[in-house]
Amino acid sequence: MKSGVRTFNVLSTIIILMSFSTMSFTVYNTVGQDDWPQFCYDSQNTGYTSSLLRNETELFWTYNTTGAVKSSPVVVNGTVYVGSDDGWVYALEMKTGNLSWKHQITGTVKSSPLVVDEILYIGSTNGRLYALDANTGSELWNFSTNGDIEGSPTFGNAKVFIGSHDGMLYALNASSGEKEWNSTAGSYILGSAAVSDDMVLVGGCDNILRSYNIHTAEVIWEFETKGFIVASPSIFENKVYFGNYAQKMYCLDLYTGREIWNFTLGAETVSTATIAYGKVFFGARDNKVRALDAETGQLKWEFETNDVVDASPSIADEIIFIGESQGIFYALNATNGDLIWSYITGGEILSSAAISEGYIFVGNSLKTIYAFNSSKPPEPDNGNGGNGGNDGDGGDGEDGEDGEDGEDGESEPPPDNGNDTTSGDGNRSSKCWVVRDRIIITVIWIAVLSLVLIMISIELKNRAMKKRKEG
Repeated sequence: MKSGVRTFNVLSTIIILMSFSTMSFTVYNTVGQDDWPQFCYDSQNTGYTSSLLRNETELFWTYNTTGAVKSSPVVVNGTVYVGSDDGWVYALEMKTGNLSWKHQITGTVKSSPLVVDEILYIGSTNGRLYALDANTGSELWNFSTNGDIEGSPTFGNAKVFIGSHDGMLYALNASSGEKEWNSTAGSYILGSAAVSDDMVLVGGCDNILRSYNIHTAEVIWEFETKGFIVASPSIFENKVYFGNYAQKMYCLDLYTGREIWNFTLGAETVSTATIAYGKVFFGARDNKVRALDAETGQLKWEFETNDVVDASPSIADEIIFIGESQGIFYALNATNGDLIWSYITGGEILSSAAISEGYIFVGNSLKTIYAFNSSKPPEPDNGNGGNGGNDGDGGDGEDGEDGEDGEDGESEPPPDNGNDTTSGDGNRSSKCWVVRDRIIITVIWIAVLSLVLIMISIELKNRAMKKRKEG
């Protein structure tokens, strides 16, 4: 019997080790550390990346589409993805601006892409959410709602969440596009959802921010304000931050919806608040970018721009990147709000920047996507390809209408400023292991199997001891 127990214990150990070996295959490398895979970077809309910026700055390339670019770019594995009002979704090589592919969908594309596991999700004003192969642009499936989609999709728990003008929040199976649930928000949903733990949060034009159970669609809590909620909620350290049309920025407890603080603005805000360094950053329609203390709501600094700021801030290496409606793109010091540099694009900027490997990408209303390689002031552009010049010379933004090469997939060349724009990729990214739902299932399976094996082993040992006593 001892021999049998020993054999059983050895077999148990082998099975457990094989299980852990199997688990290692469920942890897979899909997204680089420096990627920016969705609107405001992550499913919590924090807008912050630990990606480091370069020591030099230049306008690296521009790309002209045939419609205004209100969609915010994303970057995954060296490819920039973005939508346009011309109804096309574009995939561009990050370091050259060359077209990899483009895919036409009906309606205008204000929604920003979401890229997960080599699938790109994006909405359209035709009311459909599309899933495209991120490598080829071929359509995998689409899902139809009953209203325009302006917000961006969010990923969590193997689901894609999207709001619509039909007043519904939808949870779709990320692989098949089948609806898992939908829940009414009472009015238009213009922003994006935020996901944390087992909760998904979204605001609507009924003035209410809601928290739903991610599995059942049950409403966990509601917080009513006195103005439309167009901005997307942001989640950081068990708190929720969002602004509204009633000129308020709010901080709530994530789990209860209890108000922690609010800050009164000089105008409404549709800018999604982003969080880093203990501060909350956002723009507003009083032409200001502000930083508040994330714990207390106390004003830390504010920066006056030339026009309304509807775009959302993007943060890296203690620099805030944000555009405004007069077409100026700013780089601000995150600590004190001081201007580091600005660049006149000549067209309204509603797009929020994506940051990857030291590059910054943003679009504007003059149909142009800009790629900066940045943390010092860019060189002037001389007015080519819709680029205005730096903040000092005023530029010639109207030239952006010239040479609309987007249809041919051609990029404007980078300006000749004496620097080699192609040397050195500044790639500080180390590929990170991305843990998905499969690893959770595997861990649970291992724990249950291990417990069963231990119980069987104990039982066999007890039986052996009992037989010895009886003998």
